[in-house]
Amino acid sequence: MTFSESFDSPSNPELKQFFQAFIEASYDLKMIKEELVTGVNYSFINWQTTPALIKIGFTENLPQRGKAHKSRGYQCLDHVTGSRGKEKRLKKLLAQRGFKPVSGDETFLLEENLLKALIELDWPVGDLSNQFVGNGIQTYLDLNDEI
Repeated sequence: MTFSESFDSPSNPELKQFFQAFIEASYDLKMIKEELVTGVNYSFINWQTTPALIKIGFTENLPQRGKAHKSRGYQCLDHVTGSRGKEKRLKKLLAQRGFKPVSGDETFLLEENLLKALIELDWPVGDLSNQFVGNGIQTYLDLNDEI
């Protein structure tokens, strides 16, 4: 191949194969980064709206994100060490269950069914889990307790 040949030249299948492999490897690296780069999975709530709104998301800088959310009337419910991959999986599962954000991709109407789904999917919601959830749903199990 010479420098005058186009990179997209159909006459060079090896080059096309190399670029395809590069694109696939780049995607794989992105997926690995989403799982390995840790930050914080969080929930914020805005009780000032009717109905209340809940924000669920991921950040690598919780103080900065918290300040932005608080300036719009949100309070932090809970947060845990997490990943962008976990956030994406949660939002995909919520969409499959029929929950759609009302703003952006992280703001949802706070409904009992959504709260139950978040608890079931092990998303941090703090003490909110005790406010709506009825009998029969266990939200915490201390594996350090002796049986």
